[in-house]
Amino acid sequence: NYKPVADLSDFEFEDNESGVTLIKYNGDDSYLIVPSHDESGKPVTVIASEAFGSYFSSIGAPYEIILPDTLTTIEDNAFCSIAIENITIPDSVTNLGNAFYNCRNLKTLKIGAGVTELTFEFFSDMELENLIISEKNESIKTVDGLILSKDGENLKFFVTSLLPSSLVIPSSVRTVEQEFLLNSSNINIPITIDGADITFESSLTASASEVNIIDSTVTINGTSFYAKKLIVEGSKVFGNHINSQSSISIHNSTIKAPGGFSVVGGIDINGSEINGNIEAGSENEYNGLSPYSINIVDSTVTSFKLSAPKINLTSMDLSGLTVGTLDISVGGKDNPLSFEEIKLPKDVTEKFNLEIINGTKINKIYLPHYNNIFENSDMNPSLWSFYIDTGSEVKFVEIAEGYHEDPVNNGNLEVYHGVPYYVGNEYSAREAIFFVPEKGAVEPDAGEIPVYWGLDKEWEYDENGYPVKI
Repeated sequence: NYKPVADLSDFEFEDNESGVTLIKYNGDDSYLIVPSHDESGKPVTVIASEAFGSYFSSIGAPYEIILPDTLTTIEDNAFCSIAIENITIPDSVTNLGNAFYNCRNLKTLKIGAGVTELTFEFFSDMELENLIISEKNESIKTVDGLILSKDGENLKFFVTSLLPSSLVIPSSVRTVEQEFLLNSSNINIPITIDGADITFESSLTASASEVNIIDSTVTINGTSFYAKKLIVEGSKVFGNHINSQSSISIHNSTIKAPGGFSVVGGIDINGSEINGNIEAGSENEYNGLSPYSINIVDSTVTSFKLSAPKINLTSMDLSGLTVGTLDISVGGKDNPLSFEEIKLPKDVTEKFNLEIINGTKINKIYLPHYNNIFENSDMNPSLWSFYIDTGSEVKFVEIAEGYHEDPVNNGNLEVYHGVPYYVGNEYSAREAIFFVPEKGAVEPDAGEIPVYWGLDKEWEYDENGYPVKI
């Protein structure tokens, strides 16, 4: 079925320094052998751009092309938009351009020993089923759709159509040259980095994927590290900004993110150190997010901010967290939240703000003492606030040991046992005090002083007469 090599009438050539360039093929053979020499005997060393362009509209377009071993260069778009299904690049080719643009029927590509570089763009318009790189190639190899340096230490890029259903980046990889970009909704495979010490020279973006980092050290030198879901176990992760659109689980790990750590979904942190500011929740509506919880155990975080006006947060336990600044706003616009219990961090060293808003119902809040804030802030209300708006409800606030100090009067701010509380009908009412009454105190008349008088008006006191539950 192949065209005889001796019949060269359908080929046009042009001289070059090393032989001739095939500049155009005018035939319509379904199976084609490209000649190795022209009529004068000069070797065919180059296939020019669009040399086979006439096949774009040809019904008899070639499904397989056999290339000669005299070739050294195949230029960009040499086989642009043809219906080729299989092709082998000879070992003699050392310069391979983006030759197969829009060759969507190409299923099997074999690359010889001479090609030293490939690009992501080279494969961008293909839907390959098989990629074979010669074992004799000393520069590159392929594993599970990844294009790697021969020693396996440099991950250059991946071929989308060849990715497996679950991708494990080889532990031999030390660097990733280009941005590792999985940002399409149909590329939602889980990615695992296990037992590796790897540096991403640009950003790591896996917006539809779960990223698992296990017993590894991962450094992202680009602007961001973006994953739909992030799981880190026994690892060190260094990146400017880390963003998760679903949830994070970090156990026995260290994370450094100077640009911050954004999470829209659930948080599970245990035995870890986060050097960066965690911003949880979203002020924008996020559809499709399942109910989730926030739990932090035996861990430290630079600062923790929760803004949750429209997300389905069901429980929160921060009792095992040591944090510098805590800023929590609990309440869902058009979707009031309900909690049985919220446990706040065991230690907040710099600033504390808690807002219960938008009709949120909480049975119990556990409130540690945070004496170091009181001692260092001179009871500055900008460093400590607790606000409950009208329409929201907290039945009990369980106060930890450590509140048994003398009453403090700091200007217009009334503080009882070191605990200032801010409540009111709207945010502008922050001058109001959540008043913890002495035993036997009489409820003031409305309008006498701006107090929010209790929540269930059932008070319990310790043996010294201090309230222990409000």
